[in-house]
Amino acid sequence: MSTGESGLLNDCLLKIPPRPDDLLVLDRNFGTFHIAHKMTCEGRHFCIRMSTGISNFAKAVMADSRMDFITEWVPSRSERETAKTSETIRVRVTKAVLDSGETELLVSSLQDMESFKNEELVELYGMRWGVEEGIKNLKPKIKVEQFGCRKPQGIYQEFYAHILAMNMLALAGIATNEQLEKKEGPVKRNGN
Repeated sequence: MSTGESGLLNDCLLKIPPRPDDLLVLDRNFGTFHIAHKMTCEGRHFCIRMSTGISNFAKAVMADSRMDFITEWVPSRSERETAKTSETIRVRVTKAVLDSGETELLVSSLQDMESFKNEELVELYGMRWGVEEGIKNLKPKIKVEQFGCRKPQGIYQEFYAHILAMNMLALAGIATNEQLEKKEGPVKRNGN
């Protein structure tokens, strides 16, 4: 509970050696210079969604009319203090215009623009979105911060019991939809 997401990521990176074929796909909570710098220095490939209004770097690349380009990320004074370096890093900036008209900003280490097309990066990040929404829905349902047990073994049991129950509920929903589709045709969801 006392360790934030960035701290947990750092703990994981210490335990997992960098491998050339791995790619970390991270959400905007990780869109900081010190994380991108750390992964660049370690030779880790990454694709990070960045918040467009927080950092000067994000604001500057959003003001650039190009949709997919490579640039130098020059750390701000506070970023230099956090990262404990004044080195710049070379990153790829990819912008994705969503159906809503909003533009998402992706920063990655994948600088070979022939091997990794703009559309592929956008699709890659899109694949992660289902997981993000699933976690967002899962956390309140299993009451992650309100376990009834205090001992680690009891917390694990409670957690896995919640996951099992949610999976069983999802399977029951799938079976029900299949039955309804057999009887009535395709089931409409969310007004579609």
